[in-house]
Amino acid sequence: MQKVLSFGLAKELLAHRHAALAEYDFQVVSVSSKKGALDLVRREVFAAVIVGHQVPADMRNEVASVAKALHGSRVIYLYRGSIANAELADAVLNIDGPVELLAETVGMFIKHFDEKSVAAANRAS
Repeated sequence: MQKVLSFGLAKELLAHRHAALAEYDFQVVSVSSKKGALDLVRREVFAAVIVGHQVPADMRNEVASVAKALHGSRVIYLYRGSIANAELADAVLNIDGPVELLAETVGMFIKHFDEKSVAAANRAS
C-alpha cells in the first residue's frame, strides 16, 4: 500500500485530515513541521503529499520540490480563500471542500503512482 504524507501546521486540522483519510484506508503519515516533512520525504516514498493551507509558500514549495525530485510524488495544496505560488502542485483543493474530493484525488494519484512504478519495473527487467 502506498503512503500519503499529510503536512500542516495546524495540529487539530492535521489530526482531523489524518483520521478522515485513514477512514478511506489510506496509509497516512502526518507531520507538523517543515523539518519533519523534509526528513520524511528524504527517507520514505510517498505517492501523494498533502500540504495544508496554513503552510507558507516557501515551506510548501520546498517540501513539494524535494518529494517530486526524489520520488515523483504527486502534490496536493490545500487553500482557503486564494492561493499564490502553487505551480508545483498537481492539484489545488479548497480546505472547506468535501473530504470525499480529497480522498478521490489522493486515490487517483496513488493509482497513477502504482502504474508508473509497474511500468518502470517492466522497463528495468
